Amino acid sequence: MSFFARLHFSLLIVRHALVPGRRLPDTHTPVPPGNRPPSTRPVSAEELSWLLANLHGALDDAGNLSLLFPGALPLAAPFLLFRLKRQGFSACRVTANRNGLILTATR
Repeated sequence: MSFFARLHFSLLIVRHALVPGRRLPDTHTPVPPGNRPPSTRPVSAEELSWLLANLHGALDDAGNLSLLFPGALPLAAPFLLFRLKRQGFSACRVTANRNGLILTATR
């Protein structure tokens, strides 16, 4: 992934973290509660708007959130933490690695 693609995705994260609420087309269906994988779930640019507006839709059965933002730059981390805290999550952490940003939190 090129630097400009990573920068674009990171700026999308910043935008949707600050101004959430835009919905995806009706073709998007969140994962049903019983079928959520226990591992970190990757987030695509297409579902970013819906997901940051509805973080409760990505919780596992124990109330934990674990998302991977592939290719995202560390500049987006404070904005993700801002969004989580505004929605009442605790134990929020964003870790940057070579794959992108890994977001974990508890509800």
